[in-house]
Amino acid sequence: MQNVRWSGLAVGISLCLSALAQAPPEPKYGYEVVSIKKTDPGARGVRIGPGMQGGLRTMNTSLMVLLTFAYDVRDYQVIDAPGWVRGEGFDVSFTPDKPEALPKPGEADAKAMETMMDRQRQRMQAILRDRFGLKLRMETRELPI
Repeated sequence: MQNVRWSGLAVGISLCLSALAQAPPEPKYGYEVVSIKKTDPGARGVRIGPGMQGGLRTMNTSLMVLLTFAYDVRDYQVIDAPGWVRGEGFDVSFTPDKPEALPKPGEADAKAMETMMDRQRQRMQAILRDRFGLKLRMETRELPI
């Protein structure tokens, strides 16, 4: 079951990754509940941190920040994105489909943290696809250095 308090936006963005020549695989992890709101235009600063039941909560994050987090890419690898992708901020909060136990400081090893972040990235991919209508096209392009 997936609930949402706000949805809308259809996005057509090309994601150019030289290492991949096909569409990314479907995310294996999803979300139970997601809340997406446009940030107050006067808000300053960006925050990404833990949310309910091991979920994620962002404040004043642009869609570009969410994309680069979800697909673990740099912003210059996202091509042909409309200007609002970098400009408009969103507050996104989600509860995972399966509760996550956040590692306690000092107890988490690097591999466990990376595995947890991979699951969070896949959940964000599902949100971008389902709630923002994101469609990706993977291609290889030569770009100036």
